[in-house]
Amino acid sequence: MSPLYEKVSRSTITRDCIKVIDVEKERIKKTLKKAEMVSLTSVCWTSNQTIGYMCLTAHFVDCDWKLQKCIIDFNELAPPHSGEVISDGILECLIKWGIQDKIGTITLDNASNNDRAANILMSNFKRKGKLHFDGLFFHIRCCAHILNLVVQDGLGTIESSLVKIREGVKYLRKSSGRLLNFGEIAITLGISTNRSLCTDVKTRWNLTHRMLESAIHYKQAFLGYALRDSNFVWSPTVDEWNRAERVCNLLVVFLKATNLFSGTSYPTSNLFLIEIYEVKKEICNAFFSDDTFLKSMSKPMYVKFEKYWGEIGILMSIASILDPRFKMFSVEWTFERLYLEDECKIMVEDVKSKLKSVFDKYCNAYKTSEAAMNSSKTSYNESSSHTNDFYACLNSRTMSIERKSELDEYLDEQNLKCMDPKFDVLK
Repeated sequence: MSPLYEKVSRSTITRDCIKVIDVEKERIKKTLKKAEMVSLTSVCWTSNQTIGYMCLTAHFVDCDWKLQKCIIDFNELAPPHSGEVISDGILECLIKWGIQDKIGTITLDNASNNDRAANILMSNFKRKGKLHFDGLFFHIRCCAHILNLVVQDGLGTIESSLVKIREGVKYLRKSSGRLLNFGEIAITLGISTNRSLCTDVKTRWNLTHRMLESAIHYKQAFLGYALRDSNFVWSPTVDEWNRAERVCNLLVVFLKATNLFSGTSYPTSNLFLIEIYEVKKEICNAFFSDDTFLKSMSKPMYVKFEKYWGEIGILMSIASILDPRFKMFSVEWTFERLYLEDECKIMVEDVKSKLKSVFDKYCNAYKTSEAAMNSSKTSYNESSSHTNDFYACLNSRTMSIERKSELDEYLDEQNLKCMDPKFDVLK
């Protein structure tokens, strides 16, 4: 349309794109250089072309005390996806960005190859003397993935209902004519058609929950459609619908926890402990209920929850304590409800001990001030003209006055009164 327009070749556009990437890489390198410690999250998966990929994301707190994250690697992963291959890929990326000595933790999905990769990286950093906190929290298991494993064990008990609902939804969605007829039936039954029927992905339980919710909303429409279409053979029985509804209600608390775990715009780890308690409470309520179906469903969920809870409980507890609204109260409150009295005291003391250990390591590493040292002391000597033996001894004696650490002062202060759901603990 414009004779003044000059065409740009694809080679020029390619060069311009690469130039933008190079500029951004340098900007991120400068940002990462200022970060004192970096945490990593890594995920591996295989595409539908059977090509393996690994994505590595760096998380850190910047100099303005804001949570930052950036993807620092997204590459094809050569088979086999062993622990050695994964660890080599991660280490190569860290060296490229110059952050190989700053890694505090790495969060991975629950898989044996990931365990192996974390152990290789840990031993590598330990040999170089760059293993922060003696590796106490180096390998973190993904909380959202743990919840996924717990829920999948529970969903296995209603597999027959899920298959019928899943295949029924697929059948309806494959034809616009079927969907139209289904919608008309829903309208005649007085059902709102604002919701769409959702299909799920078997490995993503939250999508299965969404599919169940939408199907339950149209339960009567499913029954009506089955009477009109002889090819529709996936209508669940009344008992199967009842089971699906009970499962859907049980999974609401898991959905809330998963959404919290997935938050990235502001820190949410300080809230994990309370949500995990709510999850366990729901599992226990189902297990001790009179409903034999929920009881059988919750048993494998409880076993899987207990398997991983111990590994993530300490870190969640420390994060909760560092929320000035909660401090020790959140740990004491949840542990009283999770453990027997004697066991509760031991667990609370264990959390306190590990928190103090982490705090002391920070003190030793940064030497922030004499007051920050847990065992800091001030000494003074007073001169005296007295010649009496008692006073001479008293005056020559070094008097030590113990001062509280910043951690003890923080725990002794009153809790902050603020119930804002978007409360940013870093601020």
